[in-house]
Amino acid sequence: MFRYDVELFQRIEHLIGKKLPLYQTEEEEVMMLMERVTEAQRYARMEMSEQHGKKGKRGRHGDDDDPDTEEALGVQKKLKKKLKKK
Repeated sequence: MFRYDVELFQRIEHLIGKKLPLYQTEEEEVMMLMERVTEAQRYARMEMSEQHGKKGKRGRHGDDDDPDTEEALGVQKKLKKKLKKK
């Protein structure tokens, strides 16, 4: 996990053309925060899997017959047209 964070910061530094200053931290404080983040991620995954389970096999969009969906409003078609122009 941390390796990918470092890579992201390095990419940002490359894009902005300068080195970011080192942020001083206390290891104990960071580890406490890491525990909280890990717990929050676990909780979020559980919530997401519960939500996914409630929607059934139709996927994340739910009922395809709903006239208020993006597909019914033509948003997807507009996006496809824009992508084709590029």
